[in-house]
Amino acid sequence: MSRYRRSVPIRLSTIINKKFENVPLYEVNRHWRAIVGDILFKSTSPLKIKEKTLIVGVSSHPWLQELTLTKDVMLEKIKPYWKDVEDVKFILSKKK
Repeated sequence: MSRYRRSVPIRLSTIINKKFENVPLYEVNRHWRAIVGDILFKSTSPLKIKEKTLIVGVSSHPWLQELTLTKDVMLEKIKPYWKDVEDVKFILSKKK
C-alpha cells in the first residue's frame, strides 16, 4: 500500500464543500476594484473570510490606520457584493 493512500474514504460532498468554501471571497475579489477604487486597490487585497469577517491585507501602516478608522464606510461598500459580511478587519500584509 502506498504511503499516500488514505485508509478511510472521503465523501465527495466533503471535497466539494471544501473546494467552494471561499466562493464569497472570490466574489469580493472579482469586484474589489469597484468596491475600494483605484487608489486603495493598489494597496489592499481581500485575504480571507472567517466567520462573516472579511480580512483585508493592507500594504502600509498609514493605510492600516486610515482604513481601521473608516471601516464602517468599507463595510457599506462591501455589502452589495456580499450581504452576510458583518465586520472587516485590516492587517498589515504585502499586496499579492
